[in-house]
Amino acid sequence: MLATIMSITELISRGVLDAHGTPIPEHETFQLGLGMPFIDAAHLIWNLIGDERSRETVFNYFLSNIRVLDVVDFIICNSFKELEEPTFG
Repeated sequence: MLATIMSITELISRGVLDAHGTPIPEHETFQLGLGMPFIDAAHLIWNLIGDERSRETVFNYFLSNIRVLDVVDFIICNSFKELEEPTFG
């Protein structure tokens, strides 16, 4: 999930999502990187939550977290390179 959240701006620029996190129909599935499974954009966590307002709130929360990454020295996550090589590559 972390890799997907950190890729939101890339997914918007690739035309997978619009600026509100809604999937673009022409790009229903995407791949974050080689060796990673395809993901259905409709199944991203913010698209599975309640009503439109709730979805937008959660999506904007993730966007604000991405902006914070520009000023941090490191990110702690619950994984390791050997388990998810394509994600950390």
